[in-house]
Amino acid sequence: MELLSTPRLLNLWETCLPLSPVRRSRLLLTVAFPNDDIGGLSVGQCNGRLLRLRQQLFGNRLPSLARCPACSQTAEWEQDLLNFQLETVLGNKTAEQRDITLDEYTVHFRLPGIADMEVLETIIAAGEKQQHLLKQCVLNAYKKEEVCPVNELPQTVIQEMEAQMAATDPLADIRVLLSCPACSNSWEAVFDIQSYLWKELNAWARSLFKEIYTLAKYFGWGETEILEMSHQRRRLYLKMIWG
Repeated sequence: MELLSTPRLLNLWETCLPLSPVRRSRLLLTVAFPNDDIGGLSVGQCNGRLLRLRQQLFGNRLPSLARCPACSQTAEWEQDLLNFQLETVLGNKTAEQRDITLDEYTVHFRLPGIADMEVLETIIAAGEKQQHLLKQCVLNAYKKEEVCPVNELPQTVIQEMEAQMAATDPLADIRVLLSCPACSNSWEAVFDIQSYLWKELNAWARSLFKEIYTLAKYFGWGETEILEMSHQRRRLYLKMIWG
């Protein structure tokens, strides 16, 4: 994994601004993991690398908020990145291919990757998204040893394939078990590392620009000079200004 300096990370943030969420994540991964073929990774392998990038930039703790579906109260929760067992995910460099046999059907499929997610961003209807993934991820399908079109696969076979995808690539759909402190309701909340990391990175960049503006205004330094300083040194100078 590449260690990103403050100036480089700031430039990367600026480049990401006009991009869609998935394309933004792909660029972050390409820069942070230059030795990995990002396009060849599964969604879970990409999410694992985003979690590792987040760990490098902001630490292990993941504080967040979620709205209780029962009473609509906001619940605070915190997760530890060490619970995700990232080493296993990061050790895998390519998305797996699997086979399932159910009743008279045999299906050979691959796990969805980030390129599939880029296409899904342009599709609105949920049913069309599922059909696209099936067409892209099913490499071949047979019914009694005869080729079977993807759109003729029964729902039971599709559900079994989706279950195997989830079991093989658990970080593709990250969920956190939460309990509401107000009404004691328990539920599973989806944790989207793509949007979570971008919100943190965006907040970091905008806060840094405020620091640059303040230091430039009071000391006359340029942006390059300020960014070459360590975070601790910038904070010391800011304390001198704020008293």
